[in-house]
Amino acid sequence: MPGELQPGATGKGAPVPGAVNDTAGPARDAGVEDAVPSAQGDFVVRNSLGMHVRSAASFVRLAQRYRAEITVAKDGTQVNGKSILGLTSLMATQGSTLRIGARGVDAPEAVRDLGALVDAGFGEE
Repeated sequence: MPGELQPGATGKGAPVPGAVNDTAGPARDAGVEDAVPSAQGDFVVRNSLGMHVRSAASFVRLAQRYRAEITVAKDGTQVNGKSILGLTSLMATQGSTLRIGARGVDAPEAVRDLGALVDAGFGEE
């Protein structure tokens, strides 16, 4: 189910589009209570134009609402999720899988909401 949280998931194996993996990295595994939360999820670009300037701007506007550091990766290239230029450089066409990652206090919420934006075709269709 899109946006579903999976606490403690490692993110290994085949990506599950729309699933959000909620972890705190090695510190959580070591039992450290003040670990920085992190989350990631894989989402498929659904709109016919892919992630172009307007859709990247929508993504960045939403990403800037969160304190977490946000990254977006496609085919091994990772960029700052709060950079329009970075996002457009991914050349994410319709059908591309984006891995959205976040690290910070509101990381799970950021990945969930940004993933929902991707799932909704960036509000364009």
